Amino acid sequence: MLFMLYARIPFWINTITGPTLAYMSIVMNSVVFVALFNKKIVSPATVFMQGLALADCLAAFCTYGLEPLFMLFYDEIGHSDRKDVVDGNKSNIFIEETGSLVSLEFPYCLMHFLLSNLADMFHLVSILLTASLGLQKFLAVACPIWSKLNMSRRKSAVISIVCFLFSISITMPRMFVVSMNRGQDNTCLVSNPHEIVEKYVLAFHPIIYAGVMAIAIGVMI
Repeated sequence: MLFMLYARIPFWINTITGPTLAYMSIVMNSVVFVALFNKKIVSPATVFMQGLALADCLAAFCTYGLEPLFMLFYDEIGHSDRKDVVDGNKSNIFIEETGSLVSLEFPYCLMHFLLSNLADMFHLVSILLTASLGLQKFLAVACPIWSKLNMSRRKSAVISIVCFLFSISITMPRMFVVSMNRGQDNTCLVSNPHEIVEKYVLAFHPIIYAGVMAIAIGVMI
């Protein structure tokens, strides 16, 4: 089948505001990441902050970093002068929906698909690190002596790495639910979903994600 996606937001926001904010986020988080290497301020908390800055930087890039490039290759599928036509075929989709449908040629469709999943992955890392930082701060205030004796930069680094690896492990299967190939005139053709991976993506991944979110929110509360 043909690779299709919704244009997320209006043109000028998608091509100007979104990427601009993303690039600003990348620059600022990069500055924070480097600044926190200062030996005068380094602590278990700053290790979490560095991981958070890295995750936010990568999430911003994956969300809008290449959007200006993709915009050059978007091909509108919906036709504004017909209420029920998508590329010449009758459809039950109203024009309000089809007007936002676009396609991407190969290999940009594959890049877009992977980046969309990576953005979700790094966003989850950010959530986990924020919860870890909040818990670390709570323990530092509630149990200062225990915290001083048991918390270290190495342990914070290990926890940060675990957050990244956990997010990668539960998100990676989503990238293999379908395969994409080059069709005629660089058309991006998407295979049928792989049955086992599709079952994980539709059934188990949302449950795991919701559970992680509930735990993270509970920790922060």
